[in-house]
Amino acid sequence: MQNRLLIVLFLFFLGSECVARLDNKEYFQQRVGYKINVALDDKNHLLTGNIRIDYTNQSPDTLFFIYLHLWPNAYKDNSTGLARQFMVDGKTAFAKARFPDTGFIDSLDFSSNDKKLKLEIDPENIDIAKLILIDPLLPGQSIAVESPFKVKLPNAKFSRLGHIDQSYMITQWYPKPAVYDRQGWHQMPYLNQGEFYSEFGSFDVSISLPKNYVVGSTGILQNNDQEKEWMTSLSEKTKTQSAFSNDQNFPPSDPEFKTLNYKQDNIHDFAWFADKRFNVLENEITLPDSKRKVKTRALFTNDKALLWMKSPEYLERAIYYYSLWNGEYPYDEVTAVDGTIAAGGGMEYPMVTIIGKPVSAHILEQTIVHEVGHNWFYGILGNNERSYPWMDEGINSFNEMRYFETLNKDQVKSDLKKLRGIKGFITLFDNSGLYAREINELIYQFTAREASDQGLQLASSDYRSLNYGAEVYVKSALVFDYLKTYLGEELFDSIMQEYFQTWKYKHPYPADLKSLFEMRSGQDLGWLFDDLLKTDKKLDYGVKKIKKINDNLSQITLKNKADINGPVIVQLYKENKQIESSWIAGFSGTFEFSSTTDFDKVHIDPDHRMPEYNRNDNVMRSKGILRKFETPRIDLLAGPDDEHYTNIFVIPFCARNVNDGYMPGIAVYSTPIPSRPFRYAIAPMYGLESENITGTGFIQYKKLSKVHPFHSVDFALRANQFGYESSPFKLSYYKINPEIIFELINDRKQESITNQIQLRGFYLNKEIAIFDRKEFRYDKEITQDIFSELIFT
Repeated sequence: MQNRLLIVLFLFFLGSECVARLDNKEYFQQRVGYKINVALDDKNHLLTGNIRIDYTNQSPDTLFFIYLHLWPNAYKDNSTGLARQFMVDGKTAFAKARFPDTGFIDSLDFSSNDKKLKLEIDPENIDIAKLILIDPLLPGQSIAVESPFKVKLPNAKFSRLGHIDQSYMITQWYPKPAVYDRQGWHQMPYLNQGEFYSEFGSFDVSISLPKNYVVGSTGILQNNDQEKEWMTSLSEKTKTQSAFSNDQNFPPSDPEFKTLNYKQDNIHDFAWFADKRFNVLENEITLPDSKRKVKTRALFTNDKALLWMKSPEYLERAIYYYSLWNGEYPYDEVTAVDGTIAAGGGMEYPMVTIIGKPVSAHILEQTIVHEVGHNWFYGILGNNERSYPWMDEGINSFNEMRYFETLNKDQVKSDLKKLRGIKGFITLFDNSGLYAREINELIYQFTAREASDQGLQLASSDYRSLNYGAEVYVKSALVFDYLKTYLGEELFDSIMQEYFQTWKYKHPYPADLKSLFEMRSGQDLGWLFDDLLKTDKKLDYGVKKIKKINDNLSQITLKNKADINGPVIVQLYKENKQIESSWIAGFSGTFEFSSTTDFDKVHIDPDHRMPEYNRNDNVMRSKGILRKFETPRIDLLAGPDDEHYTNIFVIPFCARNVNDGYMPGIAVYSTPIPSRPFRYAIAPMYGLESENITGTGFIQYKKLSKVHPFHSVDFALRANQFGYESSPFKLSYYKINPEIIFELINDRKQESITNQIQLRGFYLNKEIAIFDRKEFRYDKEITQDIFSELIFT
């Protein structure tokens, strides 16, 4: 027995040591080199080419196969991960697609040193394959593999790869090795929601196509001075134009072909776009530190051309500010292309981005800035976006938000007080570039207050489509803005620049970013990296009490009403002028501090730099009976929530039913955008035919639950009064409905399904007519049944 125990202990410690070695494996990174020759057949929408992949195993492990992504196969049929995701999201167009709208990659025949290699297609995902090696690939060894290939381009209305007539979006189009890193292989199907993770290396790509196509591409054009001169001449012509034709027809393709050779090192993807109708604008930007010049290029059709004429400014400012804040742009060119993008407003690739059809100058600028910014957060810092989308979309969205605040700070600050009511709400979204931060807060609070948010710990494919934007883009941006404000701009920027220099052309993980921030700031930042960025916990502080100790001393009590103990900024005001401001370390429960300042108001985070989901009790006056009472404010229809006011919205309306006829009335309600936990509505009306007072209304309180498996609990009391018989007597009823709704946590995260338990009751008071021989009289029929109806939905 004793010997057996020693053996068990030995095996336990041996296993523990093996796990520790795996978890603490020193950083390594594989290297891939590509040489691709491809030709475009624009009659049949085919790519025909060959590829050579030079793969270097820089890991400490011996490899017996290489996972390959064959992502054009995602468009082949309804069995793919892309097709399954479309169906879960309720998008049925792809399920109905047939040839020639579908797409695929075929004619693959891999070999190495003239020896044929076996390609095993994944049984679950036909866009993933194993390339079986003849000989094991030892640490430090390299292998060159080659294959012909053909790609049938799908209709681009589905996702990122494809064509619209003879406009071509050539993305994720070639066989590509999956990443092998400290956590093993990262093979993944192509998805519409959920982007990529690829190995860094070098690209040498030659593209043959009809001579009159204008091409925007990753890499630097190497071989064709005539092409460069033609592009310059197109740019000079475009710069002189003040009007553009409405003609969007494709000219005939030139019978003569040209071959364009592009090269680039230290990138992990290659995309190109081609259209015979493109206008061209070329310019250059001087980088802020090195003063090195970077060529900028915009390619666009006549549609929305006048908006695109300002695109060089957007490209230049994006490159300048991202370089200033994060580290200099390392490549020599950047290109933005006008095109069809079915997977969102724009899509990024190294050195080139495609932009969807903009509806305004603000949207065009916003999209260009965001997509160009991905050259840093995805392009140069190549994190696993499928598993940790906030590291890419979130940090990039923060920089985008900072960009617009930097350009428009004074204008926004002066305008914010005017943004009330429905007019202000419309103004926010019509000028989304100006009010990026304000819109982000509205979006985040909308999902957080409704308890429909999912947190930031999920893979990109696990989000509901609404939350993919509200969480990954918006909440992450607000969280990093919070961190910048707390640490201070100088320290924050120095850490981000060190992060860039340390991890450029590499694969950082969340722990790498967290450790760097904690090491350089000297602080435990678990409240951000472990709570705000990993869970759906909320940040919510309030001013609980102000107590006057004596003429020279006041005591202020704050309360943490939620689950995250992040730092809180408190400002004191006198006659609406800020006189004191300080950060207080995060706490749970309550926190008291004293002030000798003569103030008349305490305000938590007046500049909205903390991602709080509820600001209703952030303000308290030091004097008066109703010190927490918010000033009532009446607006028409709707408007943004404002912690300074109690919003009362009104709207006149008219309804109709059989018994009351037309019923003019007025609705009075308390629901701003986003709504508060407590809400009410009352809509009194008058029945023109019944001559009765009618109406409906409710009061409701929604509370987030901390008890598994409930997500929220909704308490409501609803009431209505209407006629129920108009002939021969005008009879009416009123009904009162109390209800409690328990919303369950939805583990089927991608589906728009709400799981609820509803407990309902009712009280019904109804007029009835009683007849005898000589008279009739009214009486009341009362029915009540409190909380007897249990409904599962």
